[in-house]
Amino acid sequence: MGNKPARNGVVDPKAYRFQSALIEAIEAHVSALRHTGFRALRYRGADFGRVIAIELYFRLINDADLRNAFDRHVAGETLPDHPDAIPISTVANWVFQHMSGRYRNPLTTLDGWKAFVRERLQDLRACRRARNRQPNGRVRREKKSPVVALALSRRFYLYLLPIMQRTGSDPIWLVPDNQPWVDDLVAQGSRVERFPTGPGVEAQSPIIGPLANWDASLRRYDHFVEALRELSPATVVVAEGNNPDDEILARAAQSVGVPSIGIQQGWSPVIHNGFRRMQFDMFCVWGEEFARMLRPLNRRQPFAVTGSHMIAPLERKTDPTARGISIFLQKDSLLITKSAWIGMLDFVRWCAATWPDREILVREHPAGPLNAEELAAIGSFENIVFCPARDMPLQEVLDRSELAVAFFSTTLIEALGRHVVPLIVNITGAPRYSPDLEAMGVAVEVHDFDQAKVAVKNLLDGDISRMQHRIPAIINRFFAAKRDAALDNIARLIKKSG
Repeated sequence: MGNKPARNGVVDPKAYRFQSALIEAIEAHVSALRHTGFRALRYRGADFGRVIAIELYFRLINDADLRNAFDRHVAGETLPDHPDAIPISTVANWVFQHMSGRYRNPLTTLDGWKAFVRERLQDLRACRRARNRQPNGRVRREKKSPVVALALSRRFYLYLLPIMQRTGSDPIWLVPDNQPWVDDLVAQGSRVERFPTGPGVEAQSPIIGPLANWDASLRRYDHFVEALRELSPATVVVAEGNNPDDEILARAAQSVGVPSIGIQQGWSPVIHNGFRRMQFDMFCVWGEEFARMLRPLNRRQPFAVTGSHMIAPLERKTDPTARGISIFLQKDSLLITKSAWIGMLDFVRWCAATWPDREILVREHPAGPLNAEELAAIGSFENIVFCPARDMPLQEVLDRSELAVAFFSTTLIEALGRHVVPLIVNITGAPRYSPDLEAMGVAVEVHDFDQAKVAVKNLLDGDISRMQHRIPAIINRFFAAKRDAALDNIARLIKKSG
């Protein structure tokens, strides 16, 4: 609609700027760490640069103190050099030095350069000694090797389960030891390998340089390497690929000669550190549009366009009479202001009151269920239907809808697969949602709830029908295959890799 962001407390014009600066500062920090010593980010042959970048992103994206320090810096305030005086944590300060331009490369001084050369020579000798002590890490394959699938939560298990079933193999589920739902898997006879999440033994090799700050990740790597040697898998599979454990498992698999496959599970409109510099042996995406957006920041990552096995693209809407408005809630993020969250709850209430003859389907985010106060704010309208994932599959929610509303959820894209028109309430300060669905003529993007209310009325008065007619022209860019074909494509890649 070409609207400019409104400065009314709903849009946070600084949120996107902070997120973008954080992403680039983390990349700069990891690059700087590489210059602290020879193979400074390598442990037992594996490079931990991407692990550190992902850890830092998820640790700092919702760090209120760092966000406050960044906003003060952008406003022109000169902040103290010591993190305790700002105040921010030591970890946040590592990155803030790059965000604020305070980082000074030690190689710019003669003493720093001499220390750099001396440390590299020392580390080179240490690495040679360690390599001479290392046993051959290659996995000895059994006659029929299993697939190891990493399930960090029940949600990822359910996502990967149909794929594992289609491969015809009996997978081994690699799961955290603190997940109670895993007991049900064991009771059902599934093969399970638990990995420890609490403090464990010391790392197996000496920790040199900056990796001393990431000993928990190194211990996880040690455990994964030993587990893969014991299990002798043909392939390891991860969902999404943007979690530190996904990367640690991929590097462990690489060290023992086992291929790794990542499978797209969702989409982030900002390609953050979790989706940069990926190096799986293959990464499966729903459609070519996702590969196109990811390639510039993943030069060494091969992509396979397989389709989505969860959202089946339709030639036409299953139920042309469906009139529901589905609203996908997101909260507990520094990118979403309190005003925006309250505004979305009020928007649900407004939709229910304005269109009492339509279903208002409300889906909580799995990580942010509604509390009693928030439920009271929405009200008890008879046409509001709460649709938790455990009770109603996403596909059913969309098939009962003709309009889908969210801030920046993956469902804005998934809605297109079921011929549902997205309404994007962009409150992060980002110029546009990415991919730009409005420019494709299949969505409306607004920046506050006054605009959203006008947009909904226009859409329901006839704009939806015109946009739905455009969806078939672009749908294959996002969903390359129907559900069964997508399952076959992914399963074939898994079997071929092993």
